[in-house]
Amino acid sequence: MNNGEIRRRIMQYTNGREPHEIGSWTKVDRDSMLRKLKGIGLSIRQIERVTGISRGVVAKS
Repeated sequence: MNNGEIRRRIMQYTNGREPHEIGSWTKVDRDSMLRKLKGIGLSIRQIERVTGISRGVVAKS
């Protein structure tokens, strides 16, 4: 899956908001969304690449 496809999948779950915006959300909301994204099969590396959120934060959520 390329970055464009990953971005579109994330935007489906964020009501059209850009993936890079997730990093500015509250910690609770951000972590909840990261868990959902991992739950739909996106890898930590894919989420990190498209959102700009560090791998450590994605892995811990």
